[in-house]
Amino acid sequence: MEQLITEERPDPRGTNGFLNSRWAILPILVLAAAILSIGISRDYRLKHEDNNALHAAFGRAHIEAGPRVTKLHDAYVSRKSGRAHFYAHHPPGCGLFLGGVFSVTGSNRPQVVRGVAIAATLATLVLAWSIVRREEGPEAALIAAFVFAVIPQAAFYGRMVNHEVLALPFIVLLVDRYFALARGGGLRAGVGLVAAATVGALIAWVTFFALAVCAVHAALSRRRRETFPAAGPALVLLLTTGVSLFAFDIAHIAWVKGGDLSDLAAIFSSRVGAGQTYGPFEWTHKMLGFSRRLATASGTFALIWLAIRCVRALFRKATLKPVEEFAAVFLGAGVGYLAVFNWGAWQHHYWQFPLLPAIVIALSLAVVSSAEKARGGPRRVIFGLLLGIIVLEVLSTSAVMLYKRHTTPEDRVIQAVEKLQSRYL
Repeated sequence: MEQLITEERPDPRGTNGFLNSRWAILPILVLAAAILSIGISRDYRLKHEDNNALHAAFGRAHIEAGPRVTKLHDAYVSRKSGRAHFYAHHPPGCGLFLGGVFSVTGSNRPQVVRGVAIAATLATLVLAWSIVRREEGPEAALIAAFVFAVIPQAAFYGRMVNHEVLALPFIVLLVDRYFALARGGGLRAGVGLVAAATVGALIAWVTFFALAVCAVHAALSRRRRETFPAAGPALVLLLTTGVSLFAFDIAHIAWVKGGDLSDLAAIFSSRVGAGQTYGPFEWTHKMLGFSRRLATASGTFALIWLAIRCVRALFRKATLKPVEEFAAVFLGAGVGYLAVFNWGAWQHHYWQFPLLPAIVIALSLAVVSSAEKARGGPRRVIFGLLLGIIVLEVLSTSAVMLYKRHTTPEDRVIQAVEKLQSRYL
């Protein structure tokens, strides 16, 4: 997997042994898979798990009703009449992925549906680990991977089929290929960028936010010729790819809806907060509350510190490390997605899922820095205590939240799942 991203750079820390081996990620992958697989075969009944049933219904429709009926888009197909009603709020990738898996496995059981999301989450973990390992070294990479494995946003919602979850590995690969191209990676990097963007754009709107932030980064980096000699061509490719894929998604929705885009316009208007009464302070407070519970307080503070560093760097008062520039792109894409579709983010905890790469990078850097300062220097006691607090808070918050999520069924979810499974293919 790592060789698909870029050539490995020598670790500046000179770490030897198992930690410097590519196999060091395996115990963390096993841990992540074990946490994600808790209750993998049970019925959908936990918070937001009606999303699994929803996309499973779309996947079944592709298999049982066929593409002539579904037009390769998400569709509710009635069990009684066979008529299709199109769900045209998103690109169709989730349902298509599940339909393909159902066709191969011959099963649409909960463990198969959750397995698709788990595979995507584990792929994201490996890709994020590989980027941090290459840019910052194996120690920070393993910390980032461990944080990814245990924090509730990934450990619980990473097993739920939804647009943000399935798109994220392609978004991480897209961002990585952008940096490779801007650094002079040539045709191979450009092809990888377009391929990752294409798959991501067929799954989720958030992919376009990643493309947009990469484009902003490329525009700001055109004068940094020593570091980003191909920022100009990368900018052109990003803009061309983004506009083309967005036009394709809209055209596909227009085709399946007979040229009527009113549903899409209505949901866009709703999710950008049209007609809502909350203000910026209330919205920000709620987003921070979601983040504190699902990304931990330590992860939230690390993300805020990263945002401050990005703002300072923008005004030439600080210089970001290469790995921080990666994190800055993920941060910009995730925050942009939440801010534009602010009413959707108000309702759905898991819309913060695209922030995961930025969170784990920021928190890993905070842990590594605290550990280094705790080894020596006049403030080693303070940083030793800070390191202990971070570790304790991350583990305790994760344990409490995962226990709560896995032991608290929701009547609304149970009723929604029963309705979906009884009325639609």
